[in-house]
Amino acid sequence: MAGGLLLIVQASRVAIAAEWTEAEDIDRLNQAIRLDPGNALAENRLGFLNLREASDVTAALPHLRRATELNPRVAVYWVDLANGYEMSGQLDGARDAYERAVVLAPMRPDFTWELANYYLRAGENDKALTGFAHYLRLVPSARQQAFAILGRGLNDPALVWERVVRVSGDPETEVGYLAYLKFQNAAFSTARFWNELVAQGKPMPVNTAVRYVDRLLENQEYGEAKRVWSDLQKAGIVPANASDGNLVFNPNFEQKLLNGGFDWRVNQEPFVDFDLPQSGFCKDNRCLYLNFSVPHNSDYEPAFEIVPVNPHQTYALSAFVRSQDITSDSGPRLRVIDVQCPTCLDVSTPAALETRAWHKVDITFTTGPNTQAIKLSVWRPRSRVFPMEISGEFWLDSVSLKPVTQAVTP
Repeated sequence: MAGGLLLIVQASRVAIAAEWTEAEDIDRLNQAIRLDPGNALAENRLGFLNLREASDVTAALPHLRRATELNPRVAVYWVDLANGYEMSGQLDGARDAYERAVVLAPMRPDFTWELANYYLRAGENDKALTGFAHYLRLVPSARQQAFAILGRGLNDPALVWERVVRVSGDPETEVGYLAYLKFQNAAFSTARFWNELVAQGKPMPVNTAVRYVDRLLENQEYGEAKRVWSDLQKAGIVPANASDGNLVFNPNFEQKLLNGGFDWRVNQEPFVDFDLPQSGFCKDNRCLYLNFSVPHNSDYEPAFEIVPVNPHQTYALSAFVRSQDITSDSGPRLRVIDVQCPTCLDVSTPAALETRAWHKVDITFTTGPNTQAIKLSVWRPRSRVFPMEISGEFWLDSVSLKPVTQAVTP
């Protein structure tokens, strides 16, 4: 009878301790440990709360150590102990505890991340690189976070490329790292890394590759961007240009827009509906369509494309356009500006006005001594003549840009 009563009392103590263990309260957790001294979870939570809320490492460490003694098979207990050791400056203990956690749970990415970051903070760069490489194999989507940490901790792109990026074998990670590098440090040359990727001939994700080209264009590396784009075309990742010498990529809007690189880019403009219809309204199979659905008077540039060109060169730009009920004297047109010096080159075709069937518009222009690329856009400038507001519809097709002479002698 007495033994049974003792068991009931003990069970009640354990149940109460378990309930208090769930509380985010240091006093309750101390009481839970007094009731159930073998409760590893209570010891861990008490140590964790002392670290997180009280920032009391001295009070936290005995409980964190006790939790690992009571149940050494729980990886998270070792991570919490490692954090406590590191905060107290006991780096050897921290390393051992982080490593123990990863051994117990090798497929837990967060523990691998903790260990790799510890190695980086401790200056154990070789182990850190191995750890981050393993982490990216577990969580490839966290590549940007890993790149940022390694950039701040090591600042050695070539080493990161060799030890973390290339060993991943993942083209998304490889090309993404090049785009990251150009975004973080425009002066750093990524050409050697790109050449390695091209030489291995693996398929590349088109969106990430286009983003890399965008980074080069943003840094005004037009020659390198053109070379990378050509490599993508040779590999079949990006469609090739037409064989007729037309420099405009996707001139008939037949392919899905990449919205970057040297393809057309779309700006979502208020009061303008944009579409690429496949209908009888188009001159050929598909075309660009704008509907100025709400009368308004603004500058509009709903679509544009960056086109690499040569300096001191005369070019002919032409296209077919169609208009329906355009109300303003300032209708949509094609515009060309020098990307680096808009005031040096700024020309446009005649505006599309009123209602007209498909017809050709064209202009010629000559690039300046330093022109490397132009911005070719669909543009509607703000009107200054009544009626200023524009409404109506516009279609564009068969855009062509070709050199018409040899380079002009300055």
